[in-house]
Amino acid sequence: MQTLNDTNELYESRATTEKIGVEISEMERAWAVANLVSSVKSMSIDFASKMIDFEARPYPATIALHKLGMKNLYVVDANRNIYDYPHYTKIRYQYARTAHSHFPPAFFDWAVCLDTFRTGVDLESVLENIARILKPMGVLQIATRFCPITGKDSRAQDGPLSSPELVGLIETARKKGLDPLFDDTEIEKIKNPPSLPLKSRRTDYTLAFLTFKKKNKVEGEGLIKSISILSYTNKRGGISEYISALSERLTDERGFDVDVVNEPETAKSKIVLIEFESGLERSRGLVNDVDYLLKQGKKVIIEIHDCLTRSESFDFDTVRNLQEKAILTYRANEIAELDGAEKYFLYPHISYLNLPEQPFAQFDDICLGSFGFGTTSKRFDEIVAFAKKVNARARILISINQEYGLKECIRVVNNLKKDRQIVVYDDPKNSSINRSDRIVVRSGFFTTEEILGELKNCSHILFAQKSHYWTSGTMTFAKRLSRPIVAIDSFQAKQAQVIRVSTFSRVRDLSRILREITSAARRRKSLNLRRKLTELKSSFGGRPLSYQMLKECSGELSRDEDGLEYLYKIIEHANSGSNDD
Repeated sequence: MQTLNDTNELYESRATTEKIGVEISEMERAWAVANLVSSVKSMSIDFASKMIDFEARPYPATIALHKLGMKNLYVVDANRNIYDYPHYTKIRYQYARTAHSHFPPAFFDWAVCLDTFRTGVDLESVLENIARILKPMGVLQIATRFCPITGKDSRAQDGPLSSPELVGLIETARKKGLDPLFDDTEIEKIKNPPSLPLKSRRTDYTLAFLTFKKKNKVEGEGLIKSISILSYTNKRGGISEYISALSERLTDERGFDVDVVNEPETAKSKIVLIEFESGLERSRGLVNDVDYLLKQGKKVIIEIHDCLTRSESFDFDTVRNLQEKAILTYRANEIAELDGAEKYFLYPHISYLNLPEQPFAQFDDICLGSFGFGTTSKRFDEIVAFAKKVNARARILISINQEYGLKECIRVVNNLKKDRQIVVYDDPKNSSINRSDRIVVRSGFFTTEEILGELKNCSHILFAQKSHYWTSGTMTFAKRLSRPIVAIDSFQAKQAQVIRVSTFSRVRDLSRILREITSAARRRKSLNLRRKLTELKSSFGGRPLSYQMLKECSGELSRDEDGLEYLYKIIEHANSGSNDD
């Protein structure tokens, strides 16, 4: 444990953080970050460790660790604009209430709270959540202001903890299984601090930096090594390819025995993972399937690919019912809020590490690549318009499959055929493309390997879709191409941690957006209205994509966020016999 003895330490701390390349205007925060950096070195913390930061302001601690070379960095805050903070393609930012982060149990090696604990904070709830998500022998580090006890009226809300409150925090941490890595003589310094070098209008105070370690795990029931995946599609499409990748990774990397079934009656394993997406007709039978599996003594995990209430078959009552019976998983807390869910775990889209990663390469000229289902929401026409505007080559793969309806896919392709500057190939197996063609569109069904092969000669991957409801498996898949990924600013792009821009061009059809907003308001479709208003806001601000910007970001790659570790911890939790968060 360290306490601040004199103000000279503040200046020394600022010098330390500046050497790392992080400028921190607040001297107290610089002291906390400097102690954090020092502890990383003294404790020989593995740079591959998963670290979560519960700071409640801009995040210099995480940025400092990022600059030191740590890879698995997470930050949570109740600020919905958290995704706009620095290094968002590398650091995993997540909107969450501190005491309800919804990460799986025993997920993190290390937790940091440099500005979390003040007067008015529910210390027990925060510590309980941190103890839950820390692995056995995981480390918690806290920096906080404190002062001797004073009259109640002289202490401001959100101010320094009193000495008794800080001692109470230590005792509460012990009760939650977090043992302090300091002895009782240090606690005496908290009760009677030798100096109070800092002053405010209301009181004199000092700083403390505390380290705790979670108790080791008591050996219990072994982890089950089999799982059944209930698929609601037997067609070729996005969910089918996802289930195939998930099955392969669980088998090869975790040694699971996986059986993929289309009916709940044929599920073999004690634990059943249901792949739910509202666009699949058979998803309407979700409630009946859960009830059947529970009667068979199964543990049920529901992987929600968009949100439950997006389907006309389910409402908030359905969600409340399901969360008591099964373990719900969501891609992000914002999506769970749309469903009104309270008990659930985060489980982002898995990355496609089972597929060969294309080697990163610098290109002399720009060639834009894109792919996805042939729906109007993908807005391939905007990508084409941008390619024509900057006179760049483009290669676009439009998947036509039965999973989301053939008619819309065909309509999208036919509209592109009307443009004489675009060469459209309806046969995906046709490889006789004229290299002089500037903009080439291929349509049909493409395997994951074919997508990688077709787009490996593109310098950048672009996505134009906007959606508030769900995350993008396409953007996650695109990371295997090892190319800069640029997307129009959207909820999908934020969750995928890709480079975000306001628009692909300064010229924007604002009248169309306004018409859609008016139409949504008349139909009282609140979720659609919210999405359109967000789209309108982003069209006025932010940086538009340009040819020069593409050149500048040619070496910036997005971090690969791997959801398999989330699922593994959720399966462990299901096997323990509880479905509580």
